[in-house]
Amino acid sequence: MSQSCPRPDPAIVPPALAWQRAAHYFRQAAPAAQTPGGRLAAIAHPVLMAASFGTAEQGTGARPVRRSSITEDGTPVIYSFKDTREPGGPAFRCVVEPGGYAVRTDEQIQRAVHCLEELCGALGWHRAAQESGLALAKLLPRPLTLARSWWGGIWLGIDAAPEAFRLKAYVNLRPHEPGQRWQMAQALAAQLDADLVANDTIAGAGNIPLMGVGLAIEADRICAVRLYFGLDQATPQSVGRLAGEFDPDARLAIELFAREFTASFGAFSHQSVAICLDYPVSAQGRLAARAARFKLELCAEMLAPETRCQVLSWYRLVLPRLGLADSLSVSKADQARSIFGGLLAKYVSLGVTRSGECSTTLYAHPMGLRLEDGLIEEIAS
Repeated sequence: MSQSCPRPDPAIVPPALAWQRAAHYFRQAAPAAQTPGGRLAAIAHPVLMAASFGTAEQGTGARPVRRSSITEDGTPVIYSFKDTREPGGPAFRCVVEPGGYAVRTDEQIQRAVHCLEELCGALGWHRAAQESGLALAKLLPRPLTLARSWWGGIWLGIDAAPEAFRLKAYVNLRPHEPGQRWQMAQALAAQLDADLVANDTIAGAGNIPLMGVGLAIEADRICAVRLYFGLDQATPQSVGRLAGEFDPDARLAIELFAREFTASFGAFSHQSVAICLDYPVSAQGRLAARAARFKLELCAEMLAPETRCQVLSWYRLVLPRLGLADSLSVSKADQARSIFGGLLAKYVSLGVTRSGECSTTLYAHPMGLRLEDGLIEEIAS
């Protein structure tokens, strides 16, 4: 699996050029415009790009006022490449941080909320706009200025397959006290007529901190809620045990994935492992009592530079061991790497449903969209 790491271009990419590259990749990788998913993606993608590139676009020398939360070098978009046994082929998937690093986090949150409203309006999803607005209101600090010094607020994304399309929102809860995070999640659950803590073993355990909440929106309604839990210290055995609590049959695949990763890259770093639980929401707006999917998410961003570039090769090798040998998503990743001049892995994940269906995902950001010259070590006052 040894390979030489490509060296990122040290120069800042002009925002206009970065936008052009992102638009070109979308045209190459998104579903055909005549398909239902492709049609909606063609509406939503420019809105997301304007939200993430727009601030820097207004002044190419926009001075960063905080570190980017979505990537360590200021790249404003992450692409993900998912493998599953389900028919239909891999979807076009991306996540952005509206507002970028040139605005404080309270304003970034405001821009993300406005962007989600704009997306729902452009898609004609009026029920979803109302539902998501109410949901986000339960997950945000009051007053919003409390988030001004936070590292990150809200990310938005799309997931577009030929016959399906989803909007996604990811809300950071880390800056809150653990008890307050649960109160927020329970308030959201109450909106969806459910009680998260009482009905799920892992969520109810209380000894794994809740880190964030994700919303999936499809066909004009919230269709799923995701809870993110952070593990301070983790081993393949410990994440396997957690998967076994979700469903005994999930333990083997999750532990195998974790063992393969540590065998290649060493023991998990501190806070580099997340557990996600996905709860479906019925068409009537009721949150399921039990999570339908367990997901292990491993952070590659903490790996040393000389090994981080090997993650894509590792991902390609591990798929056959999970029964996902015919990987179309890897070819999509290769296509993105060609267009952008390189990819840097951010996360790899394995999800398992209660029926035993597995899906793996590689999350990476392109080297050719860098808008910031290195890390911002000190936040501007």
